[in-house]
Amino acid sequence: MAYPPAGRKGAKAPIRNNRFKVVFKGSPDVEDDKRTVTGKFKGSKVTGTIKVEGVCSGGGNYSARR
Repeated sequence: MAYPPAGRKGAKAPIRNNRFKVVFKGSPDVEDDKRTVTGKFKGSKVTGTIKVEGVCSGGGNYSARR
């Protein structure tokens, strides 16, 4: 899967102080389409949020382990 979905495969989010935040457009064809992904690393675990704004909006939390 490319990040953001519309292209730029392999783009990276900078990690500072074990945190990251990425804001991008999910679709270049929709004016007010905005996606925000945040995360915080602690040991081998990452937790964060995903927020979608625009015509359809929503969000949620996620967690993952290595």
